[in-house]
Amino acid sequence: FGHQAGDKTLSAIATILQKFCRRPEDFAARYGGEEFAIVLPHTKNEDSIKIAESVRKAIADSMECRPIEDYQITVSIGVSTMVINTYDVSDFIKVLIEAADKNLYKAKESGRNKIIFQNNIEMTAT
Repeated sequence: FGHQAGDKTLSAIATILQKFCRRPEDFAARYGGEEFAIVLPHTKNEDSIKIAESVRKAIADSMECRPIEDYQITVSIGVSTMVINTYDVSDFIKVLIEAADKNLYKAKESGRNKIIFQNNIEMTAT
């Protein structure tokens, strides 16, 4: 539908994602091309999955996310969570992002418009 429609759609998605950031430490950001991240510290696994499903539904139902009226935009979501049992973990962000990215691609490969969550990550100092 062209760059302008794509930019408008990405902007609408960003607006929806921001609505799910309710605490001061929560944030949403564009991660690359058409990829976004929502970081929700202190969120339980079950709540992360519920929020991801609410995001997926909000985007699918949003008229602002449609380049043309009869076309529906859907998203695939990879969810990852982490429990950090030490204050001295240097690579936790990299590990968390890699897990979410892996889950995202599993969602895309298994039919899109879905959420994939597999096991939270627990890191301890070695």
